Amino acid sequence: MPISRNDFVSGSREGVREGRQDRSRKTYQRIVDAAIELCDGRDFSTISVADVYERADVSPSSFYARFTNRDALVTVLHERHLEAMFDAIEDGLSAIDWGALTLPEVVIVFSELFLESGRTDSAFLRSMQRTERDHPGLMDRRIAFERAGLDLTVTLIARRFEDLDEAGTLRLRVGWSALVSTLRQMLTPLSPMTVVEIDEARLLEELAEQFCVYTGLPRAAPRGSPS
Repeated sequence: MPISRNDFVSGSREGVREGRQDRSRKTYQRIVDAAIELCDGRDFSTISVADVYERADVSPSSFYARFTNRDALVTVLHERHLEAMFDAIEDGLSAIDWGALTLPEVVIVFSELFLESGRTDSAFLRSMQRTERDHPGLMDRRIAFERAGLDLTVTLIARRFEDLDEAGTLRLRVGWSALVSTLRQMLTPLSPMTVVEIDEARLLEELAEQFCVYTGLPRAAPRGSPS
């Protein structure tokens, strides 16, 4: 996969001291795990340092020996968030047989993988998205990762079509970006909205249909692909 973790998680570690000894590293991990547990969908700014070290069952001095302040901890948490996204997209993309599926099937399979991976830890995801509003640097890092992921998926799909011109590639890119935005909204709606019961399988079929209509790309699997 032509996206390296270092492309989007290698931010500043200023104010973070993980430690070299096994005991110190375990304490560090307990603090991080406790902070993740506290991310129940709210902005991390509403969670105090005391909340974290009390949940981790460590002393205040143990916390501050490893994190200068809450912002230093937020950087590590966001890094974990991006690493989880990386693993999900890496596993998901490798699981799709891009040549054997019709275009609507590609959209549906990808959508199912996206939703499944996001629901594994949706509360943590929502907390990180809300926290980004107060930390522009974190948002920039996530956007850079998402653009890299978009470039990768568009490239994988574009390989199916030998005669795809510049305009077709642009429609493909815009259509896929809109699809991902819709799926993300399904996972973590950040604005109050009435919950309506929906048939998710039917909704994904409709999203696949909209994608195909918008892009105008052939729906059948490429010739010569496995049956």
